[in-house]
Amino acid sequence: PITETCDGTDQDCDGVVDDGACMVPPTVMCPAPLTTRPLVAVTLVGTAMDADGVIASWSWTLVSSPPGSTGSFGSPASPVTSFTPNLVGVYTIRLTVTDDDGLTATCTTTVTATGDGIRVELQWNTNFSDVDTHLLRMAGGTGWFNSPNDCYYANANPSWDAAGTPDDPRLDIDDVEGYGPENINLDVPVTGATYRVGIHYYADDGVGASTATVRIYCGDIAVTPAYMTSRTLANGGGITSDANDFWRVADVRWNGGDSCTVTAINTLTTGGTARTTP
Repeated sequence: PITETCDGTDQDCDGVVDDGACMVPPTVMCPAPLTTRPLVAVTLVGTAMDADGVIASWSWTLVSSPPGSTGSFGSPASPVTSFTPNLVGVYTIRLTVTDDDGLTATCTTTVTATGDGIRVELQWNTNFSDVDTHLLRMAGGTGWFNSPNDCYYANANPSWDAAGTPDDPRLDIDDVEGYGPENINLDVPVTGATYRVGIHYYADDGVGASTATVRIYCGDIAVTPAYMTSRTLANGGGITSDANDFWRVADVRWNGGDSCTVTAINTLTTGGTARTTP
């Protein structure tokens, strides 16, 4: 008898062919693709088996995601985990399992985060700075920084139009330490109504000018922006944010269904002027 090797024979003469000499890698299966909303978690359930041993470890990782986005796993080293996307788009996720022989197997799946009604997303390119997202109800007839017509950090979930919450906007994320993202969602816009998107450079924290990028999504199936644009904003040098740039980005008219019409404005004023001029 000699030491058993993986060759289809019983070399150690114990009556068992190959006798554990052939290490078999595990097999793994990912869940089917899932769809959710930004900031709404989904549950991912992986399955795996190992014909000649046991599964020793599990690892969920994010392979690709929309620009500037992040995704968080609740239990990335477990067969079952939650995953929470933070921006609209497609997230590709890989599950890797390792068996007790050190052999691995992988699979991939996707989580797609869609918009709902009107969704405005903001990102910018400087750290520590504070850039703010605004959504103005034009039917209110007032300027920015007011309650209830301007949805922004100081009025994050105003009551608009009909009774109840579906037609009320909400600021889901207010980032004050750089880069973003920030987003405002209006799940059930009023058909025929127009909403204006504005961006205010609230504070630069000494970093200077910052380039802001805005994406506007329309409809509950949209993963491609209806409109995207960027502009560089500056600190006005005053002692308050009223001297800083305020960017009137675009008007969004809700047509009903999943349809909107976006009309670019793309003009700059100051925060102080914006208080009285829509």
